[in-house]
Amino acid sequence: RGLQGDVRLRSLAPSFEFKTCEPDDAVFSEGDESDVMFILLNGSVALEKAGELVALLDGSTVMTDEGSGH
Repeated sequence: RGLQGDVRLRSLAPSFEFKTCEPDDAVFSEGDESDVMFILLNGSVALEKAGELVALLDGSTVMTDEGSGH
């Protein structure tokens, strides 16, 4: 963590693809296969399951596959 973590993150940055989303844009849908990782820089994202709100995440939240119900 700290400086060492920042250095590691910067080394990965060239492979990042940045995406800007508008409010209510779907980033992915329940059941979609994924080979990407999302890092939320600004704003918040709502997680829904069967149309019901499960969580509202902001940039300070860390969620793993275990936490997302996968």
